[in-house]
Amino acid sequence: MVADISDIFDVLEHHEFAAAPVIRTNFALNRRIWRKELPLSVPRYNCGLIGIQNTPRMLAFLEQAEATMIAENLDRDQSMMREMLFESDIRVVTLPYEYNFNEPTMIDILSDRFAAPRVLHFWRMRDHLLDSQLHRMTIEEILGPARSWLLERHRANDAFLGAKEPVTMQSIAELRKRETDALLEEMLNQDSVGETERVEDGYIKDSVQSDAAQTSAQPLHSLR
Repeated sequence: MVADISDIFDVLEHHEFAAAPVIRTNFALNRRIWRKELPLSVPRYNCGLIGIQNTPRMLAFLEQAEATMIAENLDRDQSMMREMLFESDIRVVTLPYEYNFNEPTMIDILSDRFAAPRVLHFWRMRDHLLDSQLHRMTIEEILGPARSWLLERHRANDAFLGAKEPVTMQSIAELRKRETDALLEEMLNQDSVGETERVEDGYIKDSVQSDAAQTSAQPLHSLR
């Protein structure tokens, strides 16, 4: 959790179940069927974080889900929960992706038009639970310096988290492209292409691309 999520309790004043949807819907694991095939328009919820009303009705629903998993020896709960919720009259609210941010590369496209993630749900955060030889990875180790920096920028820029005058931000992809284009232009202007060849569509092969990639992977100090 990297930001306040207490507003989920506000949602539960009116709904019984709250969760964020799975976004990698074409992944084989996320296309599993329990008993009934449902259309893509029916969300598959990531059960890593759910909010429920503490009522006898919801506790009975969860007890039924648990008993089903045990009886059928299921190793995943999402397909079952999806179908059970679909067949029920439980009042479900779909939380936005910020409440279950599980794809690090999505940070690359965030700009000032996006709210900051609230919950990071990365598989690599629990690698140490599967292998005692591994240490518990930090967010910075998983994201790397550039994405970690951009995540902090977004938290500071999020109006829902108290930012009074959000600043205009570019996505990390836009920033990297700008830096890469600037590097290539500088190398061409200095006639430092060297042994590399120019191709017809204006890109440069081999060492120039490698140098640009290394430069674009560095922290964006100039933008701090």
